[in-house]
Amino acid sequence: EHYQAHAYRDAAQLLATALESWPTGSDEESRLTAVDALARCAELSGDHTAAVRSLRELIDRRPAPDTERRLAVQHELLGHWPLALSAREAAAIAFTACGEAGEAATERLAVATHLRSAASFQAALETLSHAEVDARTAQRDDLVCRIGGLRGNILARQGEAARGVALVQASLDKALELGLTAAAA
Repeated sequence: EHYQAHAYRDAAQLLATALESWPTGSDEESRLTAVDALARCAELSGDHTAAVRSLRELIDRRPAPDTERRLAVQHELLGHWPLALSAREAAAIAFTACGEAGEAATERLAVATHLRSAASFQAALETLSHAEVDARTAQRDDLVCRIGGLRGNILARQGEAARGVALVQASLDKALELGLTAAAA
């Protein structure tokens, strides 16, 4: 009832109490469902530290790429960038293993964007190479265009202005040609 009323802190307190008194060895799947609900309540109420704790338990017991992605977001919100990037890469690997190359590309694009912002240009370019393979495998032209634009931006920042601007322009032209307004923007 608290969750449905958007009283996420209250729901989290009740879930935490239930989990503290959960009988050892009983119905592990139901317990993990409660841990997931606690993580969601913590995420939605802004208790990022509690969310990280619950998400880590889920990953340890029931790994899933979406859970890794959620963990990455919580680390980002806490400003724990090395942990966030590691979780995003783990999510990308897990998405690839599940045959979801487009989702893997999305995760790697997020990593590369952060690396670019942190002026880790070489690492960003290497990550973009992996992301592009994933995006092409998934036939995600929107991601291919965004990857090309970011690659051009990085090259320009590294002093290769003519090459970088040409790559950005080509990626923009391709996005517009395909009607991919979000990628063009």
